[in-house]
Amino acid sequence: MTGKGNVKEPRTALLIRCSEEEAEAIRETAKQQRRTVSSFVIGAVMNRLSVQRAVGAVQKRERFLGSAPHAPDKLLP
Repeated sequence: MTGKGNVKEPRTALLIRCSEEEAEAIRETAKQQRRTVSSFVIGAVMNRLSVQRAVGAVQKRERFLGSAPHAPDKLLP
Protein backbone atom coordinates (compact mmCIF):
# COMPACT_ATOMS: atom_id res chain seq x y z
CA MET A 1 0.00 0.00 0.00
CA THR A 2 1.36 3.39 -0.93
CA GLY A 3 0.49 6.83 0.32
CA LYS A 4 -1.59 7.35 -2.85
CA GLY A 5 -4.89 6.03 -1.58
CA ASN A 6 -5.95 2.49 -2.41
CA VAL A 7 -3.47 1.97 -5.24
CA LYS A 8 -1.67 -1.34 -4.69
CA GLU A 9 1.88 -1.91 -5.82
CA PRO A 10 2.41 -4.83 -8.19
CA ARG A 11 3.50 -7.97 -6.37
CA THR A 12 5.62 -10.86 -7.47
CA ALA A 13 4.56 -14.38 -6.60
CA LEU A 14 6.87 -17.33 -6.13
CA LEU A 15 5.44 -20.82 -6.28
CA ILE A 16 7.35 -23.35 -4.21
CA ARG A 17 6.57 -26.99 -4.73
CA CYS A 18 7.00 -29.24 -1.70
CA SER A 19 5.27 -32.10 0.05
CA GLU A 20 2.41 -31.53 2.46
CA GLU A 21 4.72 -32.55 5.32
CA GLU A 22 7.37 -30.02 4.26
CA ALA A 23 4.73 -27.30 3.91
CA GLU A 24 3.42 -28.01 7.40
CA ALA A 25 6.96 -27.98 8.82
CA ILE A 26 7.60 -24.61 7.14
CA ARG A 27 4.34 -23.16 8.50
CA GLU A 28 5.04 -24.46 12.01
CA THR A 29 8.63 -23.20 12.07
CA ALA A 30 7.55 -19.80 10.75
CA LYS A 31 4.86 -19.64 13.43
CA GLN A 32 7.36 -20.57 16.17
CA GLN A 33 9.69 -17.82 14.96
CA ARG A 34 6.74 -15.39 14.74
CA ARG A 35 7.41 -14.79 11.07
CA THR A 36 5.29 -14.99 7.98
CA VAL A 37 5.83 -17.96 5.69
CA SER A 38 7.19 -15.53 3.08
CA SER A 39 9.67 -14.07 5.55
CA PHE A 40 10.77 -17.54 6.66
CA VAL A 41 11.28 -18.75 3.08
CA ILE A 42 13.18 -15.61 2.03
CA GLY A 43 15.41 -15.99 5.10
CA ALA A 44 16.09 -19.63 4.24
CA VAL A 45 16.91 -18.75 0.63
CA MET A 46 19.23 -15.92 1.67
CA ASN A 47 20.97 -18.23 4.15
CA ARG A 48 21.46 -20.84 1.43
CA LEU A 49 22.88 -18.23 -0.96
CA SER A 50 25.30 -17.06 1.71
CA VAL A 51 26.51 -20.63 2.26
CA GLN A 52 26.85 -21.22 -1.49
CA ARG A 53 28.90 -18.03 -1.90
CA ALA A 54 31.19 -19.04 0.97
CA VAL A 55 31.68 -22.53 -0.49
CA GLY A 56 32.36 -21.01 -3.90
CA ALA A 57 34.98 -18.68 -2.42
CA VAL A 58 36.74 -21.60 -0.72
CA GLN A 59 36.67 -23.63 -3.92
CA LYS A 60 38.06 -20.70 -5.90
CA ARG A 61 40.85 -20.26 -3.35
CA GLU A 62 41.68 -23.97 -3.47
CA ARG A 63 41.85 -23.92 -7.27
CA PHE A 64 44.20 -20.95 -7.08
CA LEU A 65 46.46 -22.42 -4.39
CA GLY A 66 46.17 -26.07 -5.29
CA SER A 67 44.20 -28.91 -3.79
CA ALA A 68 45.97 -28.80 -0.40
CA PRO A 69 46.68 -25.18 0.56
CA HIS A 70 47.33 -26.28 4.14
CA ALA A 71 50.40 -28.31 3.13
CA PRO A 72 53.35 -25.86 2.97
CA ASP A 73 55.76 -28.51 1.65
CA LYS A 74 53.87 -28.43 -1.67
CA LEU A 75 54.88 -24.79 -2.08
CA LEU A 76 58.59 -25.51 -1.62
CA PRO A 77 60.79 -26.85 -4.47
